Amino acid sequence: MSSPIVVLSSSSSSLEETGWENESDSPFKGKPTVKSTKKSEVIKKLFTKEKSPDGPPKQNEITIMIAGVKVNLPVNPYGIQKALIHQVIKTIKAAQNCLLESPTGSGKTLALLCGTLAWLQAEKERINKLQMESCFEEILENKMDDSASNSNNRKHVDNPFTSEVSFAKPEYGKKSIYSSPKKSDSSPRHYAMSSGSPDTNTIGTHGATSIDEEQSQTRKKYKAENITNISDSPRSPSNSQNPPKHERVPVVYYGTRTHKQLQQVIKEFKRTVYCKEIRMSILAGRDRTCLMPFDRKVWKTKDDMCAECIKTKSSLMNASSPQTSSCKFYDNRIRLIPPQLQYAKRYVKMGQDEAARGETIDFFIKTLQIWDKCLIEQSDRVSRENTDMWNMNEFMAMLNENGIGQNNYHNFNFHLSKLLRMQDDLYGVGQHTVALLETMDSALGYLFKDECKHAEDFVPMLLKGDDSRALYRRRSYTGEFKGANISIRLLCMSPAVLFEGLTKARSIILASGTLSPVGSMKHELGAEFNVSCLNHVISRERVWIGTLRNCESSEQLKCTKDNMEKKQVQDSIGKAILRVCDVTPHGVLCFHSSYTSMRLLHQRWQQTGLWDKLNSLKYIFKESDNTTDHDEIMKEYYSAAEVDRGAILFAVYRGKVSEGMDFRDRQARAVVTIGVPFPTIGDRMVTEKMKYNDKHSNGKKLMRGWDWYNVQAFRAMNQAIGRCVRHLNDWGAVLMIDERIAEQRNLEYLSKWVRDFLGNNHFTFDELIHRQNSLTRFMENMSKE
Repeated sequence: MSSPIVVLSSSSSSLEETGWENESDSPFKGKPTVKSTKKSEVIKKLFTKEKSPDGPPKQNEITIMIAGVKVNLPVNPYGIQKALIHQVIKTIKAAQNCLLESPTGSGKTLALLCGTLAWLQAEKERINKLQMESCFEEILENKMDDSASNSNNRKHVDNPFTSEVSFAKPEYGKKSIYSSPKKSDSSPRHYAMSSGSPDTNTIGTHGATSIDEEQSQTRKKYKAENITNISDSPRSPSNSQNPPKHERVPVVYYGTRTHKQLQQVIKEFKRTVYCKEIRMSILAGRDRTCLMPFDRKVWKTKDDMCAECIKTKSSLMNASSPQTSSCKFYDNRIRLIPPQLQYAKRYVKMGQDEAARGETIDFFIKTLQIWDKCLIEQSDRVSRENTDMWNMNEFMAMLNENGIGQNNYHNFNFHLSKLLRMQDDLYGVGQHTVALLETMDSALGYLFKDECKHAEDFVPMLLKGDDSRALYRRRSYTGEFKGANISIRLLCMSPAVLFEGLTKARSIILASGTLSPVGSMKHELGAEFNVSCLNHVISRERVWIGTLRNCESSEQLKCTKDNMEKKQVQDSIGKAILRVCDVTPHGVLCFHSSYTSMRLLHQRWQQTGLWDKLNSLKYIFKESDNTTDHDEIMKEYYSAAEVDRGAILFAVYRGKVSEGMDFRDRQARAVVTIGVPFPTIGDRMVTEKMKYNDKHSNGKKLMRGWDWYNVQAFRAMNQAIGRCVRHLNDWGAVLMIDERIAEQRNLEYLSKWVRDFLGNNHFTFDELIHRQNSLTRFMENMSKE
């Protein structure tokens, strides 16, 4: 099986993969023979595509040759898209990995899809052609052998140059390609070919023609001058019936960080000609695919609801009764399963070993009790502080002492596999319990992998309270343990640990607008990558980018946590946003460092009356962290942004709006960023990662801890900035509010295209309004279009 191609969205050959440029390049070079000429004609006929029943190709479809592959696109591509497609095809051909940094809005998704799928289509045709030629060579040799030895006592043979199979029985006493060899046969190359073999069923012969002496001589000359045929060596009847080993076409996995990005990928895929030729499926969670109404009063999560609702009711009653669930959508899917699979499913359920099932359940009850006991014993470690870090050797020793360490992990994994198989019959066991066990299995599996080679890449952490990212948590439901809840987190310091699972793929293409610094990215992932950085498609006159360095009172405007408490800073930020909304038509996006910072500013503006002034200029919307509410808010915002009054959407860095969402044209004529979203320095995950990078900066070539800290902030900021301009004819403005951005050391962390457009546009509050190349002048000029 071929290795897959992984596309993660975040020199040219002159020949096509599927053919030869001229006769001299062909392995069949030399004077064409009757055999080779007819074979070529048949293959050409078989692989000539007929016109689509839907009619002629669409007028806006573009076909171009890039890196030796014919690429079909629904639009005329930008130069940057051609460069990106070239790099994609070149990378896949060479079976290498590549980091592609291309600015947000430059058409990466379409280029990645068309480049990858064009190569896939060419590869499929190449493999089919090679297999066709191989089958023809084999069938032709068998025909020639039988015909040469029986030409005097046989009148007709099948024509090897047609695409159908003749299954007519030979006359009594006459030989054919279906005849079994006899020990007395003088030819050493006689062998049987079953009429049911893959070769003869797929490509065979039909009709009849005579084989004269000229063709026989041509065959001998062809063999002497050209390639060695696969039938030249003796083969036994048993070997001849085995199908040849076929080369497989790779599978493409296209991954995105968010479901919203995945929706955009599917939208772009539907625009291409490949959507009718290549099969596609989507992998998504229940939150996105479950159709049942979700009641938060009944279910804790949608996963819990779905897992319980799809359990069939018949196992509680008579096994022979019709199987139905509490989900009509699931029952509708069940009807698509054949009458035989249902019976097999029931038989497996009825025949399960009850003792073995009980053993598995008892195993996990005991295991979870051990984890509870461990946390109780460690409770004193977090009595004074909220968190405490385990030494890895100490943590491993604790696991081994309690029978849940490396030596026992295989048993844990074995029982989990059994539990998952019988999950449908476990009434009363919620999805959260199964999810907990799967999380533990995954984390411990990485920890114990290959004799714990990744142990130093993990940091065990003990902390008070519930934690959504916890490996295991214990609640204080009983008097057995008093005090706050305790959780264990197993912090992975290196993304290379998980990325290692992808390195077996033929090619990995990681594309994003915010990969810089790409050198560090390669080492963080622990894999070899070629690097390609591309410029933006937008022309300079269509983008305005600037920073705001000072408050209205000329005080430096630094949006740190302490400074954001100052009313003067809060008011200056509000007036700057008010000015942006006053001069900008239609949609405006505004990003805060956190929800806390957003609430703080909004409360101040409501007290001063600035909120009412803002509301008179734009309809106001706020980002929601709830999926259902978020979708509704976005629909309303998109509609409001199109009207003359326009709208402003307040959101946070690293949220749903800042990464993966598309804001085209009127939906975002301006983006305002407030502050720099540095990770929380008090977060133990952050401090431990910085320590880890400092420790391994030389050995693993990682960036130093403080450099990593800065990169995380500006990557999030670059993502938010990229929401503005989305295509060649789009236009927009970006105002970054924080004087720290103008510092030379921080400018290096901005995306290259942002630095190029920014230049020296660092404004004071007064200059923002009155300077000649100010935002006001830019909006006046662009609004005339």
